[in-house]
Amino acid sequence: MTTFVFLHGWGCDARLWDGVRARLDEPSLCVDAGFYAAPQPLPNSLPDDAVLVGHSLGFARGVLLSRHWAGMVSVNGFPRFTRCDDFPAGVAPRLLQRMIDRFSDDPQGVTTDFLRRCGLPEPDVRDLRPAPLLQGLQDLLDVDVRTHLADFSGPVTVLAGTADAIVPPPMTEAGFAPHPITWRNGGDHLLPLSAPDWLADRLKALL
Repeated sequence: MTTFVFLHGWGCDARLWDGVRARLDEPSLCVDAGFYAAPQPLPNSLPDDAVLVGHSLGFARGVLLSRHWAGMVSVNGFPRFTRCDDFPAGVAPRLLQRMIDRFSDDPQGVTTDFLRRCGLPEPDVRDLRPAPLLQGLQDLLDVDVRTHLADFSGPVTVLAGTADAIVPPPMTEAGFAPHPITWRNGGDHLLPLSAPDWLADRLKALL
């Protein structure tokens, strides 16, 4: 039986996946990056049938652990986030650097603004832990797992929203070519929250 291993994106925590996991019969576990509470790392041992389900930055971080996975699922994810010479579809690095520069003075404001852009109207960031979040911003600026993804021999499933304001369709298409993409029409950057039934159905179809 497949075991889904869920990794959340920047500014979120493991609760992002609660609605999706409640709709699945398969065993699953969540990794928590520690943005709001003590981190819950990946266990040292995973079953051979473990499948990564990574949201946003969580997917890129999970790809770095590709030796663990029988398959990988990207949800609003990317292998690279920022623009460079061979990836013009990315976000301008200066925008990430601006967030990093502001973060030390106003971590709650930066995190709130980002989550609102993702589609969360009233983010609760009262208990945020600045250090892991700042490291996450640096990861967004630097991450590039395109080579790791190309070397992965297992199946890769890409799920994305056509109205994603953080990872728009051109970035998704450029980052995941030649993998096929399944689109959620009108879907935002928080598909685990806005479309848990759709997402759970896509995961069930993988089985």
